[in-house]
Amino acid sequence: MSGKNTKRYPDADLAIFREHILKKLEENQAYCEELEAEIKETVENAEEELSSNFMENSTIHSDIQMMNNMLGRRRKLVYDLERALFRIEQKTYGICAVTGELIDKKRLMAAPITTKSLAAKLSGEERKVERIDRLKKTPTNKIITKIKKKPVVDNKSMEDEALFDQIFDDLIDGDQEDDDNPAFDFESLADESTLDNE
Repeated sequence: MSGKNTKRYPDADLAIFREHILKKLEENQAYCEELEAEIKETVENAEEELSSNFMENSTIHSDIQMMNNMLGRRRKLVYDLERALFRIEQKTYGICAVTGELIDKKRLMAAPITTKSLAAKLSGEERKVERIDRLKKTPTNKIITKIKKKPVVDNKSMEDEALFDQIFDDLIDGDQEDDDNPAFDFESLADESTLDNE
C-alpha cells in the first residue's frame, strides 16, 4: 500500500478518528479496571463464604467465569483500539485491508477497529455462504455411526476360560473327584489366617 497513488484519509480526518478512538479506549480501559476490581472482590468474598452447598458455590464460580470472559473480550477491544491508533500514526487507518480502498467514514465511526470496507466484509460473508451451500449440495455417502466388531476367538483364551470355569465350579461345589486337585478348603485357610494374626 505504499506509493504515491495510495488513497488515504487527510490528517484532519485522522485527527477526528484519533479523538474518537482515544475516547473509546479510555472508556474501555476504565471498564476493564472496574471489572477486574469486581472479579477480585467476588473471589475474595467467595473464599470467605465457601459453603457446603454445591449449587451456591457453582453459581459463584460461573459468575466469576462470566466476568472473566467479559474482561477478556474488553481487553481484546482495548488491544484492537490501540492497533487502530497505531494505524493512524502510520497514516494507514481507514484503508481496507482487502481492497485497498477507503472505508466509509460512518463505518469507521461506528466500528473504529474495522480493517475492511463493507463491500469486502460482505463479499467475504458471501464466499462463506457459497462454501456452505456447496458443502450442503455435495452428495455424501452414508455415514456409519455404529461399528459392530466380531469377537476375536482365541483358542488359548478359551482353554484358560474353560480351566477357570472348572476350577471355580470345583471350589463352589466342593467336588473332590480328582485326587490330584483336591477341593479348596476355606475353613483351613481361615484357621491358618487366625494363627498368623495371633
